[in-house]
Amino acid sequence: MGLANKTIFGNCLFPMVIVIFSIIGISKNSIVFKERGMKTNNQRGITILSLIILILIIGVMIIYGPKVYQHILEQNVNRIVTSNVQSVEAEIRSELISRHPVHIWNDIDELIKRLNFQNPVTLEQQTKNGWDRPGDVVVTFDGVNTFRLDGIGKDGSSLRLSIIIQRSS
Repeated sequence: MGLANKTIFGNCLFPMVIVIFSIIGISKNSIVFKERGMKTNNQRGITILSLIILILIIGVMIIYGPKVYQHILEQNVNRIVTSNVQSVEAEIRSELISRHPVHIWNDIDELIKRLNFQNPVTLEQQTKNGWDRPGDVVVTFDGVNTFRLDGIGKDGSSLRLSIIIQRSS
């Protein structure tokens, strides 16, 4: 979440700082021109245009800032859930795929408990196989030779990762 905050405010703050410094620079230049007796063409128009641009930038930040923040937050959660699913895939490939299907089927809940991964949404250790909580990694076994892995997104729906691990006989 810290990275998302820095990215949003960093991207929005930079143009605003440039506009503010340009307004300050324009104001100082107009004072210098008046002291030297030089003409300033369209100085007021440039200042007004800079203020309008500044107001537009601030308005866009206010309107779209929360939406961008939510989008970045959702992408981070999806990325973490996907990474959890991939780590479970690696553990299944290394440990479970060589076991007999009957042993896997009989001990599926115990095997899920041994797979060590954390739910990124609820920030707790996941110890059971389930579809109901956001952030869960779901492992299903068909009883013969195929594991299917998926993740649950922040809204509770499937991420549709469709990771299939099949044991070759």
